[in-house]
Amino acid sequence: MTTTFVHATEQIERSPAFKFFTLCGLSLLLLIPAYFIWQLVAEREERAENVAREIAQTWGGSQRLMGPFIIVPYEFEETRLVAGEETTVTVRQEAVFLPDDLSVTADASTEVRSRGIFDVTVYTSEIELEGTFASPSRRTVTSEPARFLWTQARLSLSISSPNAIRNAVTLDTDDDSRPFEPGLGRDYHDAAKSDSNHPHTTISAPLAGIHVPDLFEGPPQGFSFTIRLSLNGSDSLFIAPSARDITALINSDWQHPSFTGAALPETSSIDTVEGFSATWRLPHLARTVPVAFTAETSGHLDRLNGNAFGVRFFQPVDYYASVDRALKYAILFIGVAFLSVFVIEMRTGKRVHVVQYVFVGLALVLFYLLLLSLAEHLGFLVAYLIAGSATALLIGSYCARSLESMGYGALVVAVIASMFCILYLFLRLEDYALLAGSIFAFGILAVTMFSTQRIDWSGRDGRKTADAVLTQA
Repeated sequence: MTTTFVHATEQIERSPAFKFFTLCGLSLLLLIPAYFIWQLVAEREERAENVAREIAQTWGGSQRLMGPFIIVPYEFEETRLVAGEETTVTVRQEAVFLPDDLSVTADASTEVRSRGIFDVTVYTSEIELEGTFASPSRRTVTSEPARFLWTQARLSLSISSPNAIRNAVTLDTDDDSRPFEPGLGRDYHDAAKSDSNHPHTTISAPLAGIHVPDLFEGPPQGFSFTIRLSLNGSDSLFIAPSARDITALINSDWQHPSFTGAALPETSSIDTVEGFSATWRLPHLARTVPVAFTAETSGHLDRLNGNAFGVRFFQPVDYYASVDRALKYAILFIGVAFLSVFVIEMRTGKRVHVVQYVFVGLALVLFYLLLLSLAEHLGFLVAYLIAGSATALLIGSYCARSLESMGYGALVVAVIASMFCILYLFLRLEDYALLAGSIFAFGILAVTMFSTQRIDWSGRDGRKTADAVLTQA
């Protein structure tokens, strides 16, 4: 009885179905080391981002220009109830006047700076702002009696990283040239600005920049202006549409721009050698911000900042993202490799132990670690070729020894190499990766179904032969 039970147990363990489900469980277990490699990819990517931030702190970060605009403080009397008594208080607010028209021209020269093994794209831009201010009028801001302090007016230009300015910036008008001073002339903090009547109109981010104080010596007058700015930055350059009508032109020697923001360029040209040129034109009606408003209660500065448009200096080779995407196909390709060896095993009658499948799976998992480490030094394509070739040859030679056949070893190499070629195709087909992956998985399932159709999954034929041998004995 004991002999029969042991014999039945051995037959179950030797059955193809048991082996198949064991390999399925093994494939899932191999996702555990794959997960740790995915964590390592995230850690290395975070390190690269930290290096980019460190360089941005010294060179200049993502730049966002808003302005110039005229800011004028004004006062008015307001009756309030204090301790049960009506009291007249003087309220001080600030009016913002935008230009009638603004033309921004930016020429950005890029370079790649390295720290250790990490590269960061930075740029130096020469920016010229030309435009016209109409004569500011208090009636465009408020119809209530108010006293505008025109002699305290200032012209402000918001720059996200003013520490990256590399020249002495001046405001050139028709008959005058005046230097800018640090700061906007007033701090705009994220949580400090709100109004009881407009609780949702806070300024959501601190603004920094430069300003020209005491803009008017007497009654305000309209004027034309020119501002030239030499500005360092990294990652991106954005311009807020802070004028009734604005035209912006950005030229750069960067060959891989990514136009983004609230508006795409009206015209653009990209050359793989010379770089790119892009033009934006936004009329007044395309925005929801008037040309004059009260800064504290309107929230229009927020809207201007949020409606910025511009370009990111896109890095075309992001090997961390590529390795991360490749890891998402790990279960599919581990399964394909196991199925290939399993089908060969079933068709040849050669026995491949589960431990040997573990070694094959670990080789496939270590492919991603090898790919990540090589990509940081050699680039993604070269790293992929080296890691893929080494993994395919290792698994193929190991299977040739295990199956005692160079022909089957060469077949495994061909299958693994084809699998890596398909994976690389998936990584390049960003928009169609899901479609290609679905078709590939369906095709693999179909090939597996028909190639294993004649396999005796239960192992009954083997049990009948063994029983006959035992009976004769």
